[in-house]
Amino acid sequence: MSDPKMKNVTFEFNTATAGDGGALYNKFSNPTLKFVTIHANQSVTRYGGGIYTFGTVTVSNSTFAGNDAGEGGGIYNFQSTVTVSNSTFAGNSANSGGGIYNYYGGRLTLKNTIVSSSPNGSNCAGTITDGGGNLSYPDTTCPGINGDALLGPLQNNGAPTHTMALGSRSPAINAHASAICTAAPHHNLDKRGAARPQGPGTQPQGAATHSAASRFVPVRHVALYATSLPRVALQPAVSSLKNPGCWSFACQYRSTP
Repeated sequence: MSDPKMKNVTFEFNTATAGDGGALYNKFSNPTLKFVTIHANQSVTRYGGGIYTFGTVTVSNSTFAGNDAGEGGGIYNFQSTVTVSNSTFAGNSANSGGGIYNYYGGRLTLKNTIVSSSPNGSNCAGTITDGGGNLSYPDTTCPGINGDALLGPLQNNGAPTHTMALGSRSPAINAHASAICTAAPHHNLDKRGAARPQGPGTQPQGAATHSAASRFVPVRHVALYATSLPRVALQPAVSSLKNPGCWSFACQYRSTP
């Protein structure tokens, strides 16, 4: 079974017109996403504007913003195991589960994660496991404390991909679960790779960071299937590939050097 690793990658402006998974469709594979931004993707009438998964998915230090679907604007989990840590969901929309939809029988755990301001549909739908250090706003459909994270716009804040910085009075500051930050895959590093914490009042939830230079690496829709394909790591070298517009792990694929 393939377990591709995606790091320092942006999925943006993809549309699934008659299927699931606007940015990423996963079936029986076990992808890991780290330092990823999934922005403004859409599944027009179906499931998972950002990600649709029927397989184990691990997400860390990532941002889901402005994605849209019939159900599960950010992530739709179909009877699988999904773990999301130190990540941010904001402005995602759906008829149900604007941020996250966990279908019956699935197990979806949030850790040190912000789910906020879904224009349509609740922030979360289905049973969501509280792994600690979470925040949602304005509704209480996701686990954790309830409060406005005071998120800034999606922009260059110094990480490999764009993030949404916390306001200085955000209740998400110092609301994290320290053990999650210390453990793998975080090791007390934020999305820029900078050490955390940096003094009192500086350890945020989610994927928020402070300003500096960053690299922006767009990638098209990805389809993942359980096959005999080798492990593939998507890195910033994506920009040098001959065909960055085709990312189907079931047919054509490119791996980094």
